[in-house]
Amino acid sequence: MRFVASLGALIALVAGLLIAPLPAIAAVGPGGNPCAENPFSVNCDFEVEIPGTPGSGPGGGGGVDGPGPFTPGPVQCLKAGVEVSCSVTAADWWSNSRQCYVSLDPDQDPQTPMLPGAWYLCKVYTDLSDENDNCSPILGCGSVDTTRFYSVDPPPGIIAYSPAQAAQELIASFELTGIEVGLAPNPNVPGSRTYVGVPIWMWASNPTETNFGPYERTETRGGVSVTASASVSSVLWNMGDGTTVTCASGGTPYNANLGFTTSPTCGHLYAQTSAGQPGGRYPITATSQWTVTWNAAGQTGTQNVTTVSESTIEVRELQSVNVGN
Repeated sequence: MRFVASLGALIALVAGLLIAPLPAIAAVGPGGNPCAENPFSVNCDFEVEIPGTPGSGPGGGGGVDGPGPFTPGPVQCLKAGVEVSCSVTAADWWSNSRQCYVSLDPDQDPQTPMLPGAWYLCKVYTDLSDENDNCSPILGCGSVDTTRFYSVDPPPGIIAYSPAQAAQELIASFELTGIEVGLAPNPNVPGSRTYVGVPIWMWASNPTETNFGPYERTETRGGVSVTASASVSSVLWNMGDGTTVTCASGGTPYNANLGFTTSPTCGHLYAQTSAGQPGGRYPITATSQWTVTWNAAGQTGTQNVTTVSESTIEVRELQSVNVGN
C-alpha cells in the first residue's frame, strides 16, 4: 500500500461512499440423516441449511426437510403367508416387512428431542389361546412381544407425529431468507469501491422477521400442537480473500458522517486488491446462523438453520500523489 498525500482526501473518499440495500439471497438446510434404526450408534449431527437460488431475492428460500409424508398401510396383511387383520387399534398398523403391528411409542426419549424421526413399537401377538390380560379386540388374548425401533419417516399406516417430528414439520414450513446485505462501500452504486487498508463495514440491513427474526409460528402437525421461534444468532462473512469474519450481531450500519473509522461490531480490512478476481471483484457470502427453539407436548428442543446471501466488492490500491510546494 502506498501512502496518500492528503488524509483529508481519503476521509472524504470514504465518507462519500453511498449505501443502499442489496437483494437478499436465500439459501438453505438438515442434510442427510446418518442415523439408521439406532440413532445412538453414530454421531448424529442434524445441522440444517436452507438452499435457494442466487439472485432469487427475498422470499426465495425454502424450508428444512421435515419427516416424510404419511403413507397408507398395506391393503393385504400377511403373517408368514397367512392373512391377518391390518390394524389392531386405531393407532397401529401391520407391517409386512417387520411382521408385527407398528405404532408410535408414547414414550419418546426426552434427551434426544431433536432427532428428526421418532421411536416406534413393534408388537407381535402370540399364544392367542392363552387366557391372560394381553387382549386384542381382534386377535383375542395372548402374549405380546414388543420391540422398539427408530425411523425418520412414519411407517406406513401411522398418522401421528412425535413432538420432534411435529417440530420438524413446522420448521420445514418456515419461509426464512438470507439477510439484506449492508456494505460500505455499496456495490449496488456504480463506481462504488474501496481500497486496500480502508475499513469495510458489514451489517444486516432492514431486518425483518423473515430475514433476521424473531420469526414465530404455532400450528398443529400430525395431531401435535407445536410452537417454534427462530432468530439469527450470528452471521459468518466469507470475504472472498480467504478470510472469514464472524459477527455476533447484525452489525452496525454505516453513514457518511462516520468517515474513515472501523466498524465497532462487524468489519474487515483487505490486504490485497481484487484485480485478480473474476470480474475484478471479491465475492462475499453472508451465512446467517439461525437458532430455532420449539416446544410441543411437554418437550422442547433447539434446531440450527442457515440462510445465505451474496454480494461482491471491488478493492483497489491507493496511489501516492506528489504535491508541489
